[in-house]
Amino acid sequence: MKQVKILFKLVLLILALGFTNPNQTAYSQAYCNNPLGNISLNTSWQYFYHTCLGYVTFQATAGCTYEFTYCNSFAPSAYYSADPYLTVSTQPTAGGLAQNDDWCGLGSYLSWTAPTTGTYYLNLGNCCSSSCGCGQNRNMGYRSTNCVAVVNNPTSITPSVNPLCSSNSTNLVANGAQGTVHWYTGGCGVTLIGTGNSQLVSPTTTTTYWARNFSGGQFSSGCASVTIIVNPSLPTAGPVSGPNTIIAGSTYTYSIPPVPGASYLWSYTQSMTGVLWVNIPGSNSPTITHTWPQTTTDGAIAVKVISPFNCNEQTLVYLIITNGALPVELLYFKGTKFPKSNYLEWATATEHNSSHFIVEKSEDGYVWKEIGQQWAAINSTQEIHYNLIDNNVYPVINYYRLKQFDIDGENKEYGPIAINNTKDIKPIDRYINILGQTINPDSPGMIIIVYQDGTTERIIKY
Repeated sequence: MKQVKILFKLVLLILALGFTNPNQTAYSQAYCNNPLGNISLNTSWQYFYHTCLGYVTFQATAGCTYEFTYCNSFAPSAYYSADPYLTVSTQPTAGGLAQNDDWCGLGSYLSWTAPTTGTYYLNLGNCCSSSCGCGQNRNMGYRSTNCVAVVNNPTSITPSVNPLCSSNSTNLVANGAQGTVHWYTGGCGVTLIGTGNSQLVSPTTTTTYWARNFSGGQFSSGCASVTIIVNPSLPTAGPVSGPNTIIAGSTYTYSIPPVPGASYLWSYTQSMTGVLWVNIPGSNSPTITHTWPQTTTDGAIAVKVISPFNCNEQTLVYLIITNGALPVELLYFKGTKFPKSNYLEWATATEHNSSHFIVEKSEDGYVWKEIGQQWAAINSTQEIHYNLIDNNVYPVINYYRLKQFDIDGENKEYGPIAINNTKDIKPIDRYINILGQTINPDSPGMIIIVYQDGTTERIIKY
């Protein structure tokens, strides 16, 4: 039977030579483009077990002799299935330098001396077959007869995430792995945490990790290292402080103890039924001042505290109870002077059960008298504008205040505001009628104003 197999191989070799460039070497096996790993050769026998066909990568030194075999007459623990074939090459699937098929039965033995120092490939194939695949049961022995292998350090470590947040994980991958990579903390070779080309770690504080190659029974001389930066999570934030019983339409201040480096986003809801949170613009602060809308019922204010590294966030909710609403939400009350009068105006954003407004005037800030009245809108959620003209202006600083009355008689006072008319109005000497008699300036009918410079002006009051 063996003679038949030898004859068959000779036929294949002759056919291969017949269709191959005579300057090239033909081999009776298929190259299998399937990387199986790395080996590192020392002077003692080591073994590489495989079930699939493919190639292994190894480093060789010029002048060193290397042995590869499935024969247990050489390597005591070597064995094989089917008909193995060994080829040393300069490329994974080309550039053959040496090969062997049958040495011990169908088992292969190959002894080869490296011509130059560098990376080489050992193809683990089948004789006389172009197929590649798995299903084998082989344990190949390998060693150097005269050289000790050099185990290189890993070149670097690549983390999947760095920096990361506390309690998160990152996968470390050793680049330039040779043999089995050992992983350490505390220093190169100090505290072993795992083996393999990659290592999943979950540091809780900033930690440095070291990777070291182990091949052929020896370690590399040093390690590659990487420092994983762990950003801290937020400490427990809060509590929120501020009034929890409010008057709708009123303004209140809320705050929490500051968290270093954190950002903030405040929001509110007018009701805890059908909650609708509304962000408060410009609220990136541990303290805010907020005006509750007139329509607020029992609601809540909330603050989201965000860590400076976006690692986590906390939301604190503070419930409030509404104890009624202000009848009017006043936007402004102001005045403008004209040559012979002062123009007063005000506006409301909302009104609730409002009755009317009264404008009062004072020339000294102590004694006040009413100068006009405007009816209010009763109920409104729209902006409403009001105005009143004071035609009876004296050359002094005139003070005005606004009183708002709701339908149950309650009132609220706004102001006072001041308009300086001292330089804009001529001093009045007296008020007379058409008969020249001195009269009260508030009397109805024709009034003649006599100024101190002798000039006069006629007005009609109704």
